[in-house]
Amino acid sequence: MTNVDEDHLDYYRDLAEIQESFRVFAALLPEDGVLIVNDAYAPLFADDDRICAELQSYGFSAEAYWRAGEPQPEEGGRLTRFELHRDGELLGTLRIPMSGRHNVLNATAAAAAMAASGVAFDKIAAALAVFRGVARRQQVVAEVGGITVLDDYGHHPAEIRATLGALRTRYAGRRLVVIFQPHQASRTRCLMKEFAVALAKADEVWLPPIYFARDSEEERRAVTSEDLARHVRNEGGSAQPLPDLAAAVRQGVRHLVPGDVVVTMGAGDVDEVARGLAARL
Repeated sequence: MTNVDEDHLDYYRDLAEIQESFRVFAALLPEDGVLIVNDAYAPLFADDDRICAELQSYGFSAEAYWRAGEPQPEEGGRLTRFELHRDGELLGTLRIPMSGRHNVLNATAAAAAMAASGVAFDKIAAALAVFRGVARRQQVVAEVGGITVLDDYGHHPAEIRATLGALRTRYAGRRLVVIFQPHQASRTRCLMKEFAVALAKADEVWLPPIYFARDSEEERRAVTSEDLARHVRNEGGSAQPLPDLAAAVRQGVRHLVPGDVVVTMGAGDVDEVARGLAARL
C-alpha cells in the first residue's frame, strides 16, 4: 500500500469511504501473507481485526519496519543512494537510477516485497540498480537545443509534489516549466487548493483545458483550467491557461530557452505536447 489519498471523489463519498475500501481489500490477504504499507498510512490497518496478514511498514521514520536512510543523489541526480534497514538492522546500501524521495520509498516497498518472497538482499540490490522506471514517469522524451523535455503521468496533487521535488533535485538550478492537463473536472474541483499549492512550486505553469473523464455536464460547467490558473497565482505561482494542446506546443516553441526543463503532466493525452515539442524545438 503506497498511499491512501483522497481521490476519485466522483465515485467515493469521502476519504473515510476510500480508507474503508482499502481495509476491505487488505482483509483479503491470508494469514501467511504480508501487508506492506507506507508507514504514513499504517495506522489505518494496524488495529483492524479483519486483517490477519502480517503488517510490515516502510518509510523514512525510525518506527518503520523497513526504514530507508536519507537519500543521497549521485551523478548529478541521475542516481540515488540510500541505506536500507529491516527491523533496526542495516542490510546494506541500495542504488537506484532514479531521483526523488518517492522513488526511494517505492524501491523500499519493492525490496520488502522481494524479501517476503525469499529473495536475498544482494539480488534485490542488483535488480533495483538496473530498474529505470516505467513510461510516463519522469520519462525523458528529448534533449534538444539545451532544453530537456519530459513526460509524466502525475495527475493528483501528491504525485505532482513528488515529481516536482524529484526534478528539482535532478535538474537543480534550471528553470522548471510544467504543462499540466487537469484530469477530470470533479478531481480538479474537489482538490483545487491542493493542486494550486503543488503547481505553485514550478517556475512556470501552462494549463490546457481539463481532460474530461466520467464527468457529468454539471461538473464540466463547474470548473475550468482558468480557475486553476487563478488559484495557482493566489499561491504565489506563475500560471497561464491555454486554449488547447496545440497552443501549448506553440507556447513552448516561443518561450522555452536553453537550460529549461519542461515536463508535460496528466493522465490524458498531454503527452502529445511532449512529442510535439521534441519535433519542433
